[in-house]
Amino acid sequence: MYEIEFIGRGGQGAKSAAEIVARQAIKKGLFIQSFPDYGPERKGAPVRAFTRTSKAPIRGCSSEADPDIVVVIDPTLLSLNGSFFKLKDDAILLANYSGSPEKLKEQINFNGKIYTVNATAIALKYLKSPITNTTMLGALSKVSNYYTLEELEKEIRDEFARKLRPEIIEKNIEAANEAYNQVKGI
Repeated sequence: MYEIEFIGRGGQGAKSAAEIVARQAIKKGLFIQSFPDYGPERKGAPVRAFTRTSKAPIRGCSSEADPDIVVVIDPTLLSLNGSFFKLKDDAILLANYSGSPEKLKEQINFNGKIYTVNATAIALKYLKSPITNTTMLGALSKVSNYYTLEELEKEIRDEFARKLRPEIIEKNIEAANEAYNQVKGI
């Protein structure tokens, strides 16, 4: 089983991001689980969302996580490593973070692979909003090779077709593409 955990706050799109990744896995013939884990169900509260994929059926549905990739959508939650989420030594951390991966490594107790992208700045540039889920999905495409940018673009269009105006959908795609090109790692 392969697991991706999204860490964000209510209203930032962690649940939607997990669902978009899950739909990509289904299209590739994999078994999936995708679900959020809320504390207080209110906007701004910390949220975890999971996507688990496997070539075999997945038994059990627990919020106990052992993620291969942790995607931190909200940089203010990075300090909760070890309490709200846990990084195993061989995991990948992809963080919405304005500094370098080296600087983040100095700040947290983690020796795995670290990737950063200033998703907030990118989202503000294209969307005029700090909601970074699609931006982070662009970076995740580069970091994981889990899906291509073209597959992500189609999924963003499908996901938001009934929710957003076409020009906003295109801005989300532009933000995802820029994050793909700006992600840095160590």
